[in-house]
Amino acid sequence: MSFKKIKEKIDNITVTLTPSSGAINQAIKEVKQYLNVELSVVKESKEGINAFKEYAEAETPSLKGTISALANKIERIENAREEKVAQLQEKFVNPLNKIVEETKIVNTELKEAENAKKALEKAERKLEKLESKPIEKLKPGQLDDAKSDVKSAKANYEKEEAQAKRATETFNKKKLDTIQLTLKDVADIENKYHEKALKLMGAVATKVEKEPPIP
Repeated sequence: MSFKKIKEKIDNITVTLTPSSGAINQAIKEVKQYLNVELSVVKESKEGINAFKEYAEAETPSLKGTISALANKIERIENAREEKVAQLQEKFVNPLNKIVEETKIVNTELKEAENAKKALEKAERKLEKLESKPIEKLKPGQLDDAKSDVKSAKANYEKEEAQAKRATETFNKKKLDTIQLTLKDVADIENKYHEKALKLMGAVATKVEKEPPIP
């Protein structure tokens, strides 16, 4: 997965302004797959490096030192790749996992507001039903109790709705701030890795060119 692909996943999250963790979970899943592939490359490369060293020692002893030096530089590239994976885990996956957890908290607030709204609607329907009946068919204080229930339910709904609104606004701001920082971190990590890899590969190429031909 390229940096462009990672950015596309992040962009999908930023346009999802409702407290939903679906897009975030998908981004985390795909980036984890990318990191696992990178770690597999590291493992296979290091195995190849060791085999390369063993071959040089057995088949071309005169080039043992040169090949060992080249192998060490390639190994440094793979160490840099491994370090990149750890940094992406820390700077990308971990912050998004925190957003997922905070999404659950916001959704709880929204659920409580929705339940409070349903309770208010139920109390209002009960009051309307009682008000439609002849007064003589009502129990003493029944209408007043229903009105009190509506008032109480309305106050609770307004409180829960305000809390849910604040929680959602705070969450969305924090989510966008986190994603912006995450995107910057990912770009920096990828750029530094590629710069280091290119520098090391350049050194490998230079050493190969300077090596005298085998007689």
